[in-house]
Amino acid sequence: MGIAQIVHPFFSDLLGFNPVLSFLRSLREVREEYTALGARDSEALEKRKALEKRLEAAEGEASSARADLKVALQRIDDLQQAIQGDLELDDDSSVSDNSDNDNDSEGSDESIETFLANHNMGSGRLSTANSSKRSSLCDRSPRQERTSMFDLSPRLGEACTPKEDM
Repeated sequence: MGIAQIVHPFFSDLLGFNPVLSFLRSLREVREEYTALGARDSEALEKRKALEKRLEAAEGEASSARADLKVALQRIDDLQQAIQGDLELDDDSSVSDNSDNDNDSEGSDESIETFLANHNMGSGRLSTANSSKRSSLCDRSPRQERTSMFDLSPRLGEACTPKEDM
């Protein structure tokens, strides 16, 4: 290699006369930008796929929650109708019980005592049973009342005990 070949690219590069070198530089910069854009594009595509999967899962959960809500609302309606029917039956039976025999209060006290004893709910006179019912209802928190309102399972054998004064 001669001196002219070494000096010529040096001077032409300094003066900017070599268009091939500037084109090669531009081409290299464009390739670097292209690879960077390709990497960003693939990252965006992965994020999009992940978000689409999350969206499908969220839609499935929402659909399931809607179905559960419909079932729960139907159960609430059925429970309210059953409670209303029980209240109407209780009102009808209490009117007929009161008109049948007002003089048999001692006998009814004993039958209530027997019922409570048979169901492990405590024993005692009617006034004790009534006061325990009242105190257990008063001692419930609002959360317990809401929970028990929607609880359809019977709780046989659980005693209602009055809260003792401290």
